[in-house]
Amino acid sequence: MPRHPRWPEPRLRRTQAASQLTFNALHRATRALGERGFALLTSTWRCPQRITISPSRIGTLVRACLVLTLIDRQLHRTSLRPPQ
Repeated sequence: MPRHPRWPEPRLRRTQAASQLTFNALHRATRALGERGFALLTSTWRCPQRITISPSRIGTLVRACLVLTLIDRQLHRTSLRPPQ
């Protein structure tokens, strides 16, 4: 059956080496942790949502938010891990 002229042909997938697959899995896991942490900070605090300060000072602000979040979590005995 001929394909429609507007539909592209499917691309062939290349197999990846085991080392590349391992790197991709580790990179995905590390990135997920960072994105989850930043999502937690931006949902808890309003200041990281609309940052208009110098890029060299953003790290200090985010670090302060993280410390306050961890103190708050320890006081209320809640976990930072998502429910399973």
